[in-house]
Order: sequence, then structure tokens, then C-alpha cells
Amino acid sequence: MGADTPTTAALIKEALGIEKAKTDSTTDYIGDISIERIKEIANKKRGEMLAKTLKGAVKEVIGTCVSMRVKVEGKDAKEIMRDIEAGKYDGVIEK
Repeated sequence: MGADTPTTAALIKEALGIEKAKTDSTTDYIGDISIERIKEIANKKRGEMLAKTLKGAVKEVIGTCVSMRVKVEGKDAKEIMRDIEAGKYDGVIEK
């Protein structure tokens, strides 16, 4: 890990197959990513994150998705964040 690991945003863009994370609207999304891909990114970035748990690391990656206007599992990233806090994805994250 360390300085050789790309940024979280770069890993999200790579997962989506896009070069730029830009939309001209606050209602458009640039893509949709699965919770499994989010988990993979969180695992790659784990050593550089402040999160103490994988769930916390996943939430950090989803926070980046919010900023980038990326949907997660077809939903607004903020909605997925609430679902994660409610424990709805614990089974997926902890696998």
C-alpha cells in the first residue's frame, strides 16, 4: 500500500470505466457501482484510511461516491450510507 495506491476517486473511476468524473448537473449521475466493488476499493485503501473497521472504510469510499455523483447499487450514495448505518449491508461487507 502507501503512495503507490491510486486515490479513492481514481479507483472508483477505474471501476466505472471512465476518465473524468464530471457532470453538468446536480441531478445527473456519472455511473453506478456495486457494493462489492466499493468493498474491493475499501480493502485496497484500508491502510491509508482513518477507518478502524472495513465497514468504516466502505463508508469512506461511499462518501467519495457522494462527492463524485456516483450511484451505489442503483441508489443515491447518501441513501446507501443510511442503509449501511442501519446494518442492511452488514452481511455483504463482512463476508
